[in-house]
Amino acid sequence: MKLTKKNALVLILVSLLLFACDKKEKEVQQKPKPEPPKLVTMLNVVPADTIFFSGGLEAFPLKDVLQWSSESFNVLKGLDPNSMLPLVEDKKIAGQRMAAQIWLDYYAIMLSPGEELAKWGVEDKPFLSSYTIGLAPVLLRISLKDTQIFNKKIDELEIKAQIASKPETLGKATYRRYALNEKDPSIDLIIGVDNERKHAVFMLDLGVDSEQTLAIALGQQKPEKSLAESGQVEALQKQYKLHPSFIGYIDQQQLITGLTTKEGNSIAKMIQQVVPQLQGPSELSGVSELFKELQTEGCRNDLTEIGNNWPRTVFGYTALELAAPSTRIDSLMVVENKDKAFLDSLQSIRGVVPQYVGNSAETPVVAAGLGFNLEKIAPFFMARWTALTQKQYSCSFLQKMQNDAKSQQPATLALMTGMAPGVQGLAFSLMSLELEKTEAGGTPMPKSIDALISLAVKNPTALVQTIGAFFPPLAQLQLSADGTPVQLPLPIPLSFPVMAAINGSHLTVYSGEKSQALAQGLRTETLEESQGLMAADIDYGKYYGLIGDTLTNLDTPDAQQDEIKAIFDNMKNAKMRVRMNMDVTDRGIEVKANMMATE
Repeated sequence: MKLTKKNALVLILVSLLLFACDKKEKEVQQKPKPEPPKLVTMLNVVPADTIFFSGGLEAFPLKDVLQWSSESFNVLKGLDPNSMLPLVEDKKIAGQRMAAQIWLDYYAIMLSPGEELAKWGVEDKPFLSSYTIGLAPVLLRISLKDTQIFNKKIDELEIKAQIASKPETLGKATYRRYALNEKDPSIDLIIGVDNERKHAVFMLDLGVDSEQTLAIALGQQKPEKSLAESGQVEALQKQYKLHPSFIGYIDQQQLITGLTTKEGNSIAKMIQQVVPQLQGPSELSGVSELFKELQTEGCRNDLTEIGNNWPRTVFGYTALELAAPSTRIDSLMVVENKDKAFLDSLQSIRGVVPQYVGNSAETPVVAAGLGFNLEKIAPFFMARWTALTQKQYSCSFLQKMQNDAKSQQPATLALMTGMAPGVQGLAFSLMSLELEKTEAGGTPMPKSIDALISLAVKNPTALVQTIGAFFPPLAQLQLSADGTPVQLPLPIPLSFPVMAAINGSHLTVYSGEKSQALAQGLRTETLEESQGLMAADIDYGKYYGLIGDTLTNLDTPDAQQDEIKAIFDNMKNAKMRVRMNMDVTDRGIEVKANMMATE
């Protein structure tokens, strides 16, 4: 069948339409997906070779954290800021007066965060960071809501400090310079504003490579490599499961590189500019010789090996919950160690920290525990002593340290620990304390006490017998293994009994009902289930209340009594409990802390 012109035209149009649609579909399919938006941080202005960093990957809830701290830990409310004014007025150097005024204003921020932060032009949730540019510390870099308000605040502080600085311009940034040292005018406090990014910068200019350092600090020159490019902070957050708003570290390896090389990083380059100034007849000539020694091949190799074993100290928040009712801030610090033999040896001395330190149902005034397996202490130190004295060092001051160690064998330690066989930990808990009113010059005596001291030991009965051989009054005690308490004979008369008992694997001494319950709870607590190095638990309200009551019970002048009472009346209203523990893991030495609001 022949196609008419009309049909042919229709067929061509349909074909073109189908071709166009197919092409469009392929273009859509082949079009790359848009990249996710880059995270806004301050890391792009921070040098990757900083030896210290504190900041985050997201904005920090500064106003909320300060408000929470002010409400829960209101110790500052009892202090009079006017009493600190003489410290400000007595400063002869302008920069020191300015620094003191900033400190006083920080005190005001702590008391009223919302109102005072607004006077600085700071955001409620700013980005903030601290770091170093070579040797120069950037004390604080913080994002602003309004740069004009910030500059106005600095003007006000200058008037109070009786300073008239001259604002200077560097690219799109402005800054002011304040001398801090009369003998060395090169050390200045710099307060600047990176107007392009709306960041305020507080830093110290050490007078070394000042122009470039200042340009990097104020965001007018890019660092050779930024922390954003290195990916270090993101890696730390992932590795240690840190909260993105607060992550920090100290880089021991960068510090060693700076001390032992001439161009290994920005610190090394700065030191090379400083060393020539230290040469010649001066008090600092010895420092110049030290740097020369550090940069020898032997010292560089020895210290680099040490740095490889102890690369960083990492810290940050692991939880940040400020919404009522269960408000808390958890933090972590890890002193990293890559020496498996050392960590295994250190783990062997872990002892017992009982559960009542940090995990008791009722909050103590203060509790603490040390867990050390005394039977393993001497072997541990002997192994470390052997490793230290047999190591081949090329660095002279490490060789001197080694020679000093050779003359101090740890045999005496073995003898001392042998006198307390089986001991694995010592702990105490103070639940309450009330003192008698004393006269002038008198010794305050306890009216009542609720406290516990416990000693974790493999064989408590055998230990009592051993100690009894050196301390006859203890030998007279008939402590049975079934936990029956016996009243302790004390050299001073008290109005309450102090009891001793063997509770499971724990030798306990206590007074008070709450502490008796804690002591009896140790009967079911084995030595294996409470391993650790150290732990502590403190309720700041109870703690400061106890100190305040103790001081007011002393016979002091009425005016002084009123002053003490005013301070501690505020302190004892603190609503914060802090728990901390330290232990050894395969990552290194770890310290965990938990701050929580109390009722």
